[in-house]
Parts: sequence; structure tokens; C-alpha cells
Amino acid sequence: MVEKGDPEVLNMVEITRWIWRTRLPLKVRIFLWMALQGRILTKEYRAIWRSTMSTTCELCRVAPESIDHLFCLCPVLLPLWRTLGAATGRSLVFSNRMELWEQMRDFSGPTSARALAQVENLVIPATLWAIWLGRNKLLFARERFYVENIWDNVLFFISAWGCSLVGARRVRMVRGELQIEPG
Repeated sequence: MVEKGDPEVLNMVEITRWIWRTRLPLKVRIFLWMALQGRILTKEYRAIWRSTMSTTCELCRVAPESIDHLFCLCPVLLPLWRTLGAATGRSLVFSNRMELWEQMRDFSGPTSARALAQVENLVIPATLWAIWLGRNKLLFARERFYVENIWDNVLFFISAWGCSLVGARRVRMVRGELQIEPG
């Protein structure tokens, strides 16, 4: 039973506030909020209604596809998280989604005037969105899944959202470091 003042509930409230206050596209905010609630349609979640459906992750074909597995534990995606962690100087390897959300909240911290800090706040949401889109293309359009494509999409989202967020001409990754060209 959840009690008033429960730290996990307080964390979820903080993270929910952050999601709705960001200047990310609305569909990304909705996706993040639904993922936080455990309500995105992973194979494990969909199997509740269709008992004959396989729950095996299409990326690694080893474990059931849950939110924790897809975004935190899938061995196919761990190198991507490690690379992003190296680029931001943070550990971005998680054992469950609550760790991921806490790291996203910690990334955000108090609103910073520094453009680079604001752009770094986009790393986790951009990665989650890119993974979800890539997974859906594999599952529903039967397109091949390449981690390199996810990496390219993460960089694209960081650049597009970052330029809009900080008014930059270009945001890019050079030798593993985020760089901003003023607008």
C-alpha cells in the first residue's frame, strides 16, 4: 500500500512535474508520462489482453519485453547507454526504470541558465523516444533494428529539441562531447 510521504511516490510526482514542464514535443511528454506510469504497450503489457502472444523482446530475443527490460536491461541497448554516459560524464546504466527516472530528474536538477546543461537534460528523453520508435519500426513495420540508427536518432532529437530550447543554430556531438553553436 502506498502511504502519504512515500519517497517513491514523491519521486514520481517530481518526475511527472518535470515531464509536463519541459519544452519537449507533446507526444514525447505523453510517452514519457505513460512510461513512468508503466502504461506503454510493451509486449509484456499487451500480453495481459492477448494470452497467446509471445512476450520475448524482439531486440535480444532473450528476456520478456517489459519497460524495465526494454529501457534498462536489454543487452542490445547497453552499449548505447554506456556511450551516452561517457559523453555526459554520468553513469547511464540502470537496473530498473525507477533508477532511470531518478537519473533523469537528477540530470534536470534546478533549472540552469547554461545552455549546455539544458541540452544535456534532453539525453535521457531523446534516448527513450529513439528506442521506442526503433522498437516500433521493428515490431510493426518489420524494419531492421540497428543500434547505430538509434544513436543517430538520439543525436537528431537532442539537436532539434536543443536548438529550439536554447535558441542555438546547431547542437552536435563532437568526439563524444555535446557542443552548441549559438544562433
